[in-house]
Amino acid sequence: MEHIEGQNFEDLILNDGLIYSEKESLFILQEVLSTVAYLHEHECIHRDLRLPNIIKNEQGIHVIDFGLAVFGEMESHSLSHGDTSEKSLFREHSFKSDYYALGHFLLFLLYSSFQPDSKQERTWEEELNITEATRKLIRRMLRTEKAYDHISEITNDVAAILKHLQLKEQA
Repeated sequence: MEHIEGQNFEDLILNDGLIYSEKESLFILQEVLSTVAYLHEHECIHRDLRLPNIIKNEQGIHVIDFGLAVFGEMESHSLSHGDTSEKSLFREHSFKSDYYALGHFLLFLLYSSFQPDSKQERTWEEELNITEATRKLIRRMLRTEKAYDHISEITNDVAAILKHLQLKEQA
């Protein structure tokens, strides 16, 4: 394994206090998706795509720590018996486990700019000021709506949302 200099997103957000807008968060996700798509093309499921395992440096964004990675989807190890616990969703032997993890990664990026306005506990959908398209993207990644079947679907949706946000800025 090669050593990669840079800071992980956990440090960038929690220690350095960096704040990411919806557009910036989606650009970061887009870059991570490119790496994950390459992994998936080679039948590698990372299974641990969390803030500390995604690093940013001058060269770009890198995915690290392949300790939980597996090669190839294994239907017998995918979710069975209706187990939808968070741990199972993160660790199943399915590409969808990476989509689920990236949904959480995107939420962490988006929450970096969140300023609570009350002590009342609300859902992420109520708290975050984001477009409906981004909400739907996250719901599909987290499988609370029809789950994505392939990473290209996520990549296409992210590109469409970014295009819409850019057009909105220009108007």
